[in-house]
Amino acid sequence: MKKILAIIVHEIREAIPAFLFLLLVLGLARVTMALVLESYHVGVHATAVVVIGALILAKAILVADALPLTRIFADRALVLSALWKTLIYGVITFAFRFLEEFIPLAHRYGGITAAWDRLLEEVSWPHFWAVQIWITFSLLCYSLGVEVVRALGREKIMALLFGAGPRVR
Repeated sequence: MKKILAIIVHEIREAIPAFLFLLLVLGLARVTMALVLESYHVGVHATAVVVIGALILAKAILVADALPLTRIFADRALVLSALWKTLIYGVITFAFRFLEEFIPLAHRYGGITAAWDRLLEEVSWPHFWAVQIWITFSLLCYSLGVEVVRALGREKIMALLFGAGPRVR
């Protein structure tokens, strides 16, 4: 039982940084969407979607990080590794966001074929791509941050950011 609890605690600790980052990014994307749609008198609610989306994407990022595919550029320049991971994370977020649009249509129209036919008409693609670009750029910042922490170490980064311990130069 202790071993299972230790595994669960480890998984939660691993997911917290990605979850908090994605919660912030998805929350900001939702606020941005609400502000844009406000001029059309369209309300946007569903905070639960942001939290659940952040949880799902954080776990997806952890699963992607565990794959050997994400470590192809681990021994190269940090920027190459970060760009590669951003590409992978971007594909994952695209898939989740696409499904977020597609599944309600499939439910509403009673099937995948009917939903596919209505997809082009009912989804605001400029909005979809604007948010996707925004999220992908944020994931690039996340990937760069993770790679810098991996290269320099958590202690040095904490010292640089918060002054904990000796000043690193």
